[in-house]
Amino acid sequence: MTRVLVIGVRGQTGREVAAQLAGRDGVTVRGTARDPRGIEQPGVEPVGFDWQQPATWDGALAGGFDAIYLVRPEIEDAEPRIEQLIARAGDARVVLLSEIAAETLPASDWVAGVEHAAQTAAHWTIVRPASFYQLLTDERYLLESIRDAGEIAFPTGDGVNGFVDVRDIAAVVVEALLEDGHAGRAYALTGPEAVTFAEVARRLAAAVGHPVRHTDPPLEDAVASFEAAGLEGWFVAYLRGASERVRDGRYGRLSADVERVTGRPPRSLDAFIAEHADSWRRIT
Repeated sequence: MTRVLVIGVRGQTGREVAAQLAGRDGVTVRGTARDPRGIEQPGVEPVGFDWQQPATWDGALAGGFDAIYLVRPEIEDAEPRIEQLIARAGDARVVLLSEIAAETLPASDWVAGVEHAAQTAAHWTIVRPASFYQLLTDERYLLESIRDAGEIAFPTGDGVNGFVDVRDIAAVVVEALLEDGHAGRAYALTGPEAVTFAEVARRLAAAVGHPVRHTDPPLEDAVASFEAAGLEGWFVAYLRGASERVRDGRYGRLSADVERVTGRPPRSLDAFIAEHADSWRRIT
């Protein structure tokens, strides 16, 4: 029996990774959240875990694990926290969710530090996806804006993005967690094409029958809105950097790693839009 711990099971990728693992024979899955009462997934054992409360870690790690999936924690001291957790996890395989083009960042960057921490594991793999298709269908992000206002607002200019499906990301993660041959590897995960947010909006409009547009607020205005929302300074700096990386095309670098690892081509944007078109249609 292979024991896998999914840290961050309520996130988009964590939830899908746990679901795919739970469907495998001979695999047991434990999933963490700060409040485990919110974990309601078949085949997943819920347990409490808080990156800022190391006293919760022992319960999550109890019994030992063969593999751990780490959804990158959005905390300023993520690097030392990950290193501390890995030190407690023994020889477990560790798969970290990072982001596309992380290898282009200086060692001092927060993203680079998080990856460095994951590489302290005896057996590590890093997945670096572009933006998720599921941002378009998530109520916390763009679903309501697309459906109700016909708008996608991102300060990304004409930068292209190799959008990828969370299900394809999870399929790669599951292979890295369960199979040999992935240690010491970093996989760039993208869909089959790189498009601008304006092109995404155009395709959405064609599918749902009402106008959808991309608005490109000045980056400084976006940063000011992040600050006004009370986001911490380090996270505002991260969001600025991520927006700049989309603008300069680094999120648009396509990769065949999804197919190399899973044996299947990644899902296309058009297929995703067709699958979820009813989510964005207005009720009249």
